Amino acid sequence: MASHNHFLLIVIIISFFPILNRTILTASSSFNVSVRYPNASIKMRVILDMRRIRQTLQPYRSLLRSRELYREYYNMFKTLWTCCPLQRAFLFDTRNVHQSILDMINCQENIKHNQSRLSTQCLSNLKLFNPTTRDLPKCDGGLLRNIANEYPFVVQLYNYTEQFCVDGLHPNLIFFNISQIIQCERAIRQRLVNNPYAYDIYDTLSNSLLRIYVQNLNNYSDCNSSESSENEEQPTKLMYYY
Repeated sequence: MASHNHFLLIVIIISFFPILNRTILTASSSFNVSVRYPNASIKMRVILDMRRIRQTLQPYRSLLRSRELYREYYNMFKTLWTCCPLQRAFLFDTRNVHQSILDMINCQENIKHNQSRLSTQCLSNLKLFNPTTRDLPKCDGGLLRNIANEYPFVVQLYNYTEQFCVDGLHPNLIFFNISQIIQCERAIRQRLVNNPYAYDIYDTLSNSLLRIYVQNLNNYSDCNSSESSENEEQPTKLMYYY
């Protein structure tokens, strides 16, 4: 009887080995995945965040294309960016309004008197908007107005776009092209994916500006209307030629 019980015990132990082995392998595999891919969760977060951003901005693609004033601003910013690289600092960061005005004059003079030295990209953009022959817009339709109150955050965002985005574009230029916003957001988030703390800091900044950006798109005002003139904030902190 004792030997029979002993035999049954051996059979049970032997049958348990495959189960135990599978359990050990599964646990080991999970451990290896967590060791090899410690940022798997934040990589999934990047995917979900980009999906949210695309869904937020998608309804505004046609809206941006349909508003002539927005196209005018976009073309103007592209011209200033490509034709006057030495003046970019104050043309796009106008906390020093006096310096911005001086740099705009220098920019216009450079375009007028150095045609042979202008880049191909600059000459191409001049066909869309030439600041030496056209008046600068005085009203932006509300797209950038509220962002003016958040300008320190725009400066912070430029620290990211300059380093991580194609051509290091300034946010004021990126804001007029939703495709560039999405490309830039993806580039920044992918570069920060290995630093969850830095990613959280950027995500807070991005969400704040995206909220204001969408708010301004929804609050568009016709610059030729009397109501728009009454509501236009002067002086603005963002661009001196509103």
